[in-house]
Amino acid sequence: MHRRHTFPPPKPPALPAAPRPLARLLLCWLLAGWLGALGPAPALAQDQSTKSTMDQTGKDNTPLPQVDELRRQLDAIPRKLDEADSNRQLLDEINAVGTAAERLADHRTTELAELDLRLAGLGPAPAKGTPAEAPDVAAQRASLNKQRTEIDAELKLARLIAVDAEQRGADLVRQRRLQFQAALTTHADSPLSPSFWRTLRQAAPGDFARLRVLGADLLGAARAALDSKHRNAFQGYLLLALLLAVAGTWLAERILVRVLPSRLPAGRLRRSLLAMAAIVANVLIVGTAMQFAWSALKLGGPLPDNLLALQQATVRAAAYAAFVVTLGHGLLSRRRSSWRLLPISDDLARRLSPLPWWTAALSALGAVVTDVNAIIGASLAAEVLVHAVFALLLSFSVAVALGRLHATPDGAAVGDEAAHERPDGETRPLWVGLILAGAGVAVVLTVAAVAFGFIALAGTLARQMVWSGVVFATTYLLFQLADDLSQALLSSKGSVGARIHTTLGIGAQLLDQSAVVLSGVLRVLLFFYMVIALMAPLGTNPDELFRRGSNVDHSLKVGDLTLAPQALLTALAVICAGFVAIRIGKHWLSERYFPHTSLEPGMRSSIVTLLGYVGGVPR
Repeated sequence: MHRRHTFPPPKPPALPAAPRPLARLLLCWLLAGWLGALGPAPALAQDQSTKSTMDQTGKDNTPLPQVDELRRQLDAIPRKLDEADSNRQLLDEINAVGTAAERLADHRTTELAELDLRLAGLGPAPAKGTPAEAPDVAAQRASLNKQRTEIDAELKLARLIAVDAEQRGADLVRQRRLQFQAALTTHADSPLSPSFWRTLRQAAPGDFARLRVLGADLLGAARAALDSKHRNAFQGYLLLALLLAVAGTWLAERILVRVLPSRLPAGRLRRSLLAMAAIVANVLIVGTAMQFAWSALKLGGPLPDNLLALQQATVRAAAYAAFVVTLGHGLLSRRRSSWRLLPISDDLARRLSPLPWWTAALSALGAVVTDVNAIIGASLAAEVLVHAVFALLLSFSVAVALGRLHATPDGAAVGDEAAHERPDGETRPLWVGLILAGAGVAVVLTVAAVAFGFIALAGTLARQMVWSGVVFATTYLLFQLADDLSQALLSSKGSVGARIHTTLGIGAQLLDQSAVVLSGVLRVLLFFYMVIALMAPLGTNPDELFRRGSNVDHSLKVGDLTLAPQALLTALAVICAGFVAIRIGKHWLSERYFPHTSLEPGMRSSIVTLLGYVGGVPR
C-alpha cells in the first residue's frame, strides 16, 4: 500500500491586526509558541558552509557552497525511488541542492559582471604589432582574465547542477506517480472475506508492539519534562496550548467581528474579508497551540526521530482541520445569515453545518493514523484496514451531506422545484448539479472498491473527494474576495473609487468597467490554479501542487493550448500599461498641445477619440 498521500494544510498568510491590548498579548503568545517550538532548520549539508548568518545590517553572510560539494550531495541522492524511500524527503534534499546552486550561480553572475566592468575600464588589449601596455596594467589584465575564467567555469557548473536537480526532482515525481498508479490496481483481500480478518489478526500483535514503543517514547518524554527543573513550564505550556485551542479561537472570532466591520467600507467586502481573516487567525492559533504542546515535551530533552515525525504530522493535521472548519463556518455562517457567503437558506445552512466538522475530523485523523503507521512501520494488513475504514467513513459523511443537501425542510422529494431554488429565487446552476452528481458517483465507486478489495483505489477516491471539495470551497471564497476587493477599490460607488474619480478625474463608468475587468482577471488566475489542483494526476501530493502553483514558470496545457501564469500576468501588465499610456497621450494632446494650435474644438475631440480607438486596437 502507498503511505505518502495525505493532505497537508495550506500555508496560512499573515494574521490581520487586532485591537490593543489584546493584539499585543495574542501576538506575544504566537511568537513565543513558534520560537519555542521550532527546532533548527534543516541544513543542506552538515558542515558550516550552509548555515545562514546575518550581520548587523541584515545582509546575508551565508558562506557560498562549493560546486564540488553540491555535486557530491546531488550524486548521493538515489536516482531510483524504492518503496521504503520517503519521496517528500528526497525532493526536499534535491530542492535544497538546486536552490543552493541557483544562489551560487546568481552570486557568480554578479561577480562576472563586476570583472567585465573592471576589464572594460582597462580598455581593449593592445593589438599584435602595437606597443605593449604598461607592465602593471598587463599584470592586472592577466589577473582579471584568470579570475574571470575561473568564475565563468564555476558559473556554468552551478547552472548545470541546478538543471540536473530540477530534472532529478521531476524524475522522482514521475517514479512515485508510476508506483502509485501500479498500487491502485493492486487487489487485496476484501473486508467481506474471512482471509482479510485472519491476516489482520495475525499481524495485530506485532503492530501493537510497535505502537507501544511509540507510546512509551511519548510517555517517557512527558515524564522527563515533569521530572526536570522545567516542571512548572511544562504545565504552563500545556495550559496555554489548551487555552489557545479552546478560548483563543473563540476570542479571535469575537475580535474580528467587532473590529473589521467598523474599519472596512460598507459592502460585501466585510463578509469575504472576515471569513478570510478568521481562517488565517484560527489556523495560526490552532497550529501554535499544537506547537506549545510539543514544546512542553521538548523541555525534558531532545525528542527522538519518531516523535519529531509525529510532531510534524499532528501540527499539519491540526492546522488543516482548523482551515477546513473555519472555511465551512465562513461559507455557511449558520448563526449570522447576513455574513453568509453561500446563497442558501437558513435551514440548509443549519443542516450542512456539521459537514465541515466531520470532514476535518475524519481527514485529519486519517492523515495522522496513516503517518503513525509509516512511523512505526506497521504491517500491510494494518495499512489496508486504515485505508478501508477511513474511505468508508469519508464516503458515509459525503453521502449524508448529499442527502441533507437534497432534502427539503418538510421532507419533499428531491425532484421538487423548491429543492433546487435559492433564497433569491434563482435555480441551482448546472455546474453545482454536476459537482453533486460527481460526488455521488465517487461515493458509490469508493464503497464498491472497498467491497471488491481495491483498497488503495478506494482510499484515493475518498481523499480526492475531500480534496476536491476543499479546493472548490476555497476557490469560491477567493472568487468572492476578488469581486469584493475589485468593487471596493475601483467601483465608483465605493469610497476609494469616489476619491479616484474626484482626484484624477476618471469617469465613473470607466471606474466601474475597470472593477469588472480586474475582477475577471483575478477570477481567471484563480481558476487557473484551481484547474491545476483538480486536473493533477491521482496521487499527486498537495505539497507538489503548492510547489508548482507558487512558481509562475509552470503552465497548464489543454490540448494544443498552453496557459501560464507568467504569460497571463505579463499580458495584463502590458494591457494596463498600454491603456495608461494612451490616456496620458490623450490628456497631453487635449490639454497641452491642441490649445496652441488653430484646430477647432470638434476636430480636436475627433483626433483624441480616434487616437484612443487606434491605440486600443490589438495588433
